[in-house]
Amino acid sequence: MSARPEGPAHGRLPAPERLGPSPAGRRGPVAFTVLAVALAWLVALPLYLTGGQASPWFLPVSLLVMLTPGVAALMTVRFVDRERRVWTRLGVVTPGGSPARILGWAAVALGVCVAIVLVALPVGALLGVYPADFTGLSGLRAVVDEQLEAVGAPPLEVPVAALLVGQLVNVVIGAVVNTVPALGEELGWRGYLFPRLLRLGTVPALVVSGVVWGVWHAPLLWSGWIVPAVLDAVLVVRGRLRPAPQVGPA
Repeated sequence: MSARPEGPAHGRLPAPERLGPSPAGRRGPVAFTVLAVALAWLVALPLYLTGGQASPWFLPVSLLVMLTPGVAALMTVRFVDRERRVWTRLGVVTPGGSPARILGWAAVALGVCVAIVLVALPVGALLGVYPADFTGLSGLRAVVDEQLEAVGAPPLEVPVAALLVGQLVNVVIGAVVNTVPALGEELGWRGYLFPRLLRLGTVPALVVSGVVWGVWHAPLLWSGWIVPAVLDAVLVVRGRLRPAPQVGPA
């Protein structure tokens, strides 16, 4: 009896093509580092012309700066490493993976983050971190009134339930909105630089990526005053050198 042929016509799809190893050498990581730092300075330049950290543009500019590592990673993979499957190389998708699966896990991650925020409120109250008032929300009202007073607006008179619902909605919206600029950093540091540096060993990869990460923060840190910025940079590098789970292909 002849062997049964395999293929799409018989209900079996061919195995997805595996992604080969990333290019070796220093050219990719060096190009990424130069691009990421240069783009960060270019985007942050308006802050130095409009008042530094006191600039009304500080928040939107800082969010745009967060996207620069991702842009640098995309450019490096496509034009320096000459890789066509850019999103696969950066670990966003896997060969043969389903977009629905990716979006599903993203929704789970978002739900977990929101749940942690909500659980932290009663846990913090039980541990005595802050005096909780879950019935009148006096602390939340005081913060809102202070913010309104700062802009010359009258105190807000709304029911407690409406205030609580508004805050819960803000948590969800804030998590979704912040995911976009945060993705820029994750694509750059976890998707590209750290996996490429792992050839040096785990500890050297952590040290080098931590230093690059700290230097990349310079445009925002130095848009205010020098001495606090230097201290901030040291703390940033120190925090970056702590081991963290890898995101992206090795």
